[in-house]
Amino acid sequence: GKSEKGTSAAVQQRMSETDDMWSDSFNRIVREIEDADPDPDETKKLVDGSQGLWAALRTLLTNDAIMDVATRSGVYLPLLAFTRVLSRERVLAPLLMKPMGPLCGEGDDSGGASVVEMLRALK
Repeated sequence: GKSEKGTSAAVQQRMSETDDMWSDSFNRIVREIEDADPDPDETKKLVDGSQGLWAALRTLLTNDAIMDVATRSGVYLPLLAFTRVLSRERVLAPLLMKPMGPLCGEGDDSGGASVVEMLRALK
């Protein structure tokens, strides 16, 4: 009934707000990395320290509703820009091969698929 519609709208609203937040975070890091002459050590620290961003990336890439990509392009396009920028930086590219667990701050032996493996699984 009516309460289901209200709940669904509230869930959609929360998802939209979360997408906006994640999108802003991905875009901010992309801008920092693409700065004229970023300090590789500072950039690596910035990306390494972004545990919430890695967790968002993992959530979005393991999302059962990956078919949402078209309707949620506002968050998936910045995510892909983030991975593309990382792949072009010699110091940062190896992060795409690391298991996601440690990147998300879950401990060095927490394992998990890497970003590359997760992107490959989307085909």
